[in-house]
Amino acid sequence: MSDELSLQLKNLKLGREVKRFASNGQFSIWKEVALAQREERLRSEAEQRKLTTTANTQAAYIDHLRGLFHLRPKPAHLKKEMEHPEISNPMDTRSGMSDEHIITLLLQKIDR
Repeated sequence: MSDELSLQLKNLKLGREVKRFASNGQFSIWKEVALAQREERLRSEAEQRKLTTTANTQAAYIDHLRGLFHLRPKPAHLKKEMEHPEISNPMDTRSGMSDEHIITLLLQKIDR
């Protein structure tokens, strides 16, 4: 929000400069081009700061999720099953295991 307000203030100051130069007869096409480029640069810099902040926030969120995924405690019954797995392929549905159990075993294989 403060970036947007700062940009608006700079644009108002630029507008005042343009009017002052135009009234003095010192206004040239090159000055107009330079002012337009400056305004565009300021807008681009504000957008870059906003995007950088967003990217950093998302990176922190991803790191937090990774931490949650890797730090969750494994229930004792799952640790025991991993030592002596009931099946060699958890995708084999003939084993009579529930979907939840199969998914848990697959996630454990990924975590290794």
